[in-house]
Amino acid sequence: MDERTKVIIAQRLASASGHLSSVERMARDDTPCIDVIRQIQAVQAALNKVSVMMLEAHLHDCILSAVHSDDHAERARVLSEVVSIFAMSKKHNNLVEGDFKTVETKTFTVPNISCGGCTNTIELNVGNMAGVTSVETDQRTQRVTVAWEAPATWAKIQSLLQAINYPPEGLIQLN
Repeated sequence: MDERTKVIIAQRLASASGHLSSVERMARDDTPCIDVIRQIQAVQAALNKVSVMMLEAHLHDCILSAVHSDDHAERARVLSEVVSIFAMSKKHNNLVEGDFKTVETKTFTVPNISCGGCTNTIELNVGNMAGVTSVETDQRTQRVTVAWEAPATWAKIQSLLQAINYPPEGLIQLN
């Protein structure tokens, strides 16, 4: 894994840790349940992003090495690891075979993304919207990719982004 990715992962884990500490404090302080749930969702979103980044690194580093290796057992082991990750993810999300929902995705630019705080604000706010399944932001390219299913809609996502002062522009990809 490259150093830049390690730094980003460490920052995201530190952020998740801070959110988790907030969850503990909120639970002790009798904070309204919905607020605690939102904070838990922020932790989950941060950890999900780290998990995806780690999987990407694994695919680029370990899988490519195994594929180019002459060791058939090593290739089988690495591929088995990836299959087990997807199986666990499916189990974790309580998906039943054949019960897949339609997920829509859009990638767009947000020109006023200027720092990690901007990316966190977008990821937390949009990620907490009912139906949003993932939000990925890239500070460097100012790109955002959002995946969602009902009850979320593109109109609702656009409206939220406008409300938090990160209006979407430059639609790059429509799925």
